Amino acid sequence: MKYNKKNIILLGLDFNSKNLGCSALAYSFLNILNELAKKNNKKLEIISVNYNDFNLKEKNYEVKNLKIKYKSPLFYIKFIKKVFNSDYVFDFTGGDSFTDIYGKNRFLKESFLKLIVVWCNKKLILGPQTIGPFKSTWIKNIAYLIMKKSKQVYTRDKISFDYVKKMKINAINITDVALMLPNEKVNIEKDNNVLNIGINVSGLLWNGGYTRNNQFGLKFNYKAYIEEIIKIFVNMGAKIYLIGHVLPKEDNSPENDYVICQKIHEQYPETVLAPRFKTPMEAKGYIANMDFFIGSRMHATVAAFSMKVPTVSIAYSRKFKGLYGSLGYNYIIDAKEVTLEEAINKTIFYVENRLLLKKDIEKSLLIVHKKNNEFISSLDKILKKNK
Repeated sequence: MKYNKKNIILLGLDFNSKNLGCSALAYSFLNILNELAKKNNKKLEIISVNYNDFNLKEKNYEVKNLKIKYKSPLFYIKFIKKVFNSDYVFDFTGGDSFTDIYGKNRFLKESFLKLIVVWCNKKLILGPQTIGPFKSTWIKNIAYLIMKKSKQVYTRDKISFDYVKKMKINAINITDVALMLPNEKVNIEKDNNVLNIGINVSGLLWNGGYTRNNQFGLKFNYKAYIEEIIKIFVNMGAKIYLIGHVLPKEDNSPENDYVICQKIHEQYPETVLAPRFKTPMEAKGYIANMDFFIGSRMHATVAAFSMKVPTVSIAYSRKFKGLYGSLGYNYIIDAKEVTLEEAINKTIFYVENRLLLKKDIEKSLLIVHKKNNEFISSLDKILKKNK
């Protein structure tokens, strides 16, 4: 049975986010919805509720924008009206923000619109994302209410799946939809006779988190790690590319990767400073040129991994282990557990054994393909329902 025209609201997906991981999720999920619309020969009407303007009109779907203005009563009037007219509300919470590790205020802001959907008794679907951990009991209770009232909950890793299962929540474990992001081919000048290593430097970790005081409890000095591996690999004759993935316009933002990459490039002019990418597809196309990739932003590593570039993640939260562990790819350096010396030695070992990593990526991508098909099939069934 083919489904009728559906009105869909997207929350927690920002197409114009300067955090390219967030926009990668948005474009990836939109691409999935578009393929389902084509398959069923139907048109979808989509409202994107986010912090940046985004409007797009294609043959099978139209995306209109409703900009979030938390202090505006008019925004809530418009939002509630859209919710009542919707068939489904899909929420991804930016992929990793359905937790209080980034602070209670961020969780509450991300959850408030979900609660409105729940209060309106409309169909809320939590897209594949990391869920938890929740340090605060009352935050955990709010999260439980949202999940309990959701039509469907998807997780993107086994750790999150087990976590919500303990909370007595039924969920379907998939994987990260950004693994399906189309890439834009980007040609760069590089020497194929040397090892080309991309290093994604996290401005957030470099600055000590939003609190600027080692917010995530790293066991080693992140700045020292980045500087040391650059020196080591340059001395080995490798070409280093400094690649940002969170690129806000505000230079003083603690999240800004590009500003930090600029500073490092000035200190080590033999490195290559990657451009300030406009889209996640462009970033993925650039990263695809690397022979090896070291990333601290999870979706930067996802871009490399999905293009079969041997990849090691510098993890500051369980979302890294959750995602890659679920795919049988365990080349992760947990910055909360290992010393600086251990982190450096592991990185060198992984680079030296990059062909093994590449083989394991190919195995993992078979799991990704299976999980993606499961998600698309499940989503198709949901969209076909008339009630």
